[in-house]
Amino acid sequence: MDWLPALRMYRGVFLVILFIFLLGVNTYGWRSSGVNHVLIFELDPRHHLAHQEFMEVTIVHIDRYTGYYSLKV
Repeated sequence: MDWLPALRMYRGVFLVILFIFLLGVNTYGWRSSGVNHVLIFELDPRHHLAHQEFMEVTIVHIDRYTGYYSLKV
């Protein structure tokens, strides 16, 4: 039960990482079904992230999160 306070303290960061991951999943779904999400959300067509880049950001943050969390426990 020593990990419970650390889990409560860092769950906000985990929710941000989860949000980025789910945004990548949604972007993949929209792209595979043919929805032009760049036009719908009025994003700059030259400077927007693809679903692969969302997943890369998520993996980097999960790696940092678990590394820091393992140091605290």
